[in-house]
Amino acid sequence: MGLKITTNFRTGVSSSKMDAILNKSKYKSVIEQYLLDTKQITETVTEVGRQKMEMGKVMEPIIKDLVEKSFNVKLTVDKNRYQHDVHEAFTIEFDALDWENKIVYEFKNTEKDENSILETYYAQVQFAMFMIGWKEARICYLRNGWELGYIVVKRDQNFIDNMEIVGNYYAKCLKDREQPDPDYINSIVANINFYTSKDRGLKGVGQTLDLTAEEITDLYAWNDLKKQIAALELQEQTFKAKFSEKYGKYSDGVVTFTNTETLREGGINISELLKDNPQIDIRKYTKEPTKFSRQLLRVKQSKEDVNPGKFTEDLV
Repeated sequence: MGLKITTNFRTGVSSSKMDAILNKSKYKSVIEQYLLDTKQITETVTEVGRQKMEMGKVMEPIIKDLVEKSFNVKLTVDKNRYQHDVHEAFTIEFDALDWENKIVYEFKNTEKDENSILETYYAQVQFAMFMIGWKEARICYLRNGWELGYIVVKRDQNFIDNMEIVGNYYAKCLKDREQPDPDYINSIVANINFYTSKDRGLKGVGQTLDLTAEEITDLYAWNDLKKQIAALELQEQTFKAKFSEKYGKYSDGVVTFTNTETLREGGINISELLKDNPQIDIRKYTKEPTKFSRQLLRVKQSKEDVNPGKFTEDLV
């Protein structure tokens, strides 16, 4: 299988830090990973983070048992560290292996949704499949303490080919004690379809609309409506200002007006929090990105000044 058991562990390229080596981790950059690996900095872990890691270790055998019983498979856990027979700096310790069906298993105790789980651990399981030479992996998760599930991940040769290049480059950087160049790594990672397809999957990005003359006319009508709304909002602000200092409630049975002060709980001052606690890595607490649509309409000239048949829209 191209692997051999190693007891002479040395810092190199492993599955758990593959996304950081690719400069795609939300927790640390490739430079931070290099500085950690060369012991120029030490990793700071919050108490919550430490507890999560400890609980993850405790839950691994439990998840394994649940997976075997629920999916009727027999998994092997040997806790050996394996070294690649060609790339000696590449090592791995598998969570579990299904030797009968040749499937790599990765166990996660998590609160993430499936899309986030896949994005977070995709590099890790691709590295595992590369190391052992198999074509399928399963990320098995126990979410929120009770929901058991798994994600099937197929071998992604495009990912693996580029990952191998970056992994060898990073290993050389460690050997030569030369800080890796993120721009070079990014140029290689730009060839990985798994990452680039996420941007291409956003509707409307880089696309030009072909609108009919009727649709272009509607855009002008929409713009006229926006102007009317803006004028009405300005009038409303005038009325609001007139009654802004009249506090209390008025009602004559038809119209009711109230104006009272309320207290709103203050938010957390993130800047001051980070000044007092510089060890906190705020990136660990960022929410997963969400898709949303953004429409923009801007008209520089009046409708009469433009031939709708030759109009080039500015709509995103």
